[in-house]
Amino acid sequence: LEQPLRDIIVRIEAAVVSTPSFDPSHSQRKIDMIVSDYTLLTLIPIFMRLVSAEAPGLQFDFKPQQNFPHLLLERGEADLLIAPSVFCSTNHPSDVLFTDEICCVVDEASRYAGRKRLSKSEFQSAGHVVMQPPNGGITFADRVCRDVGLTIRVEVSTFAFSSLPMLVRGSDRIALVQRSLARQIAKGSNLVLIEPPVPLPPLEQSIQWHSYRSRDPALTWVRSKLSMAAAELQAMCG
Repeated sequence: LEQPLRDIIVRIEAAVVSTPSFDPSHSQRKIDMIVSDYTLLTLIPIFMRLVSAEAPGLQFDFKPQQNFPHLLLERGEADLLIAPSVFCSTNHPSDVLFTDEICCVVDEASRYAGRKRLSKSEFQSAGHVVMQPPNGGITFADRVCRDVGLTIRVEVSTFAFSSLPMLVRGSDRIALVQRSLARQIAKGSNLVLIEPPVPLPPLEQSIQWHSYRSRDPALTWVRSKLSMAAAELQAMCG
């Protein structure tokens, strides 16, 4: 009975929390969002600036990514999920927010720093710094490399995307990083961005919510602000 009961509880919570109207200027509602540290550093600061101007009382609780993050939506433990489209559930609605390229980051003193693009042999023989999800699974970068036939020789693993660029410093190691994050961290950090051996499919980042919450006016408003923030981020990244 666990799943049917949980479904009923989520329905009730959706009905109780949702209001017929939503006034952002006076609302003090708390929104729970599942995001990666990559999203937290690139998209969310823009989003918070936009929200704060119109909804100063709105509260947010950002929760860390995990395997099968849509389960938190289904259990009613989160209102919104921001994740790569390939990791979103097909059982709930979602919208694409933006796309981001995957690039290689190396130290400016690395043997690869003068390249515009790494060769396949260089990429596969070099040591890599990778993000390993704390509870298992694979990242988008790991997945697309596997799909295009590139192998990664892991020398260092970490739990946060934001630490990847800094962990190649002082070495010949390579890190695959989302370009918007890499550009932000590389500024003034003696790091260089290089193209991978073959073009990798871009990361498509989506926002997802429970199907029972599609008519929640507060979440609809928040999603519109996330779309605006995503458009601004995309323009900044050129």
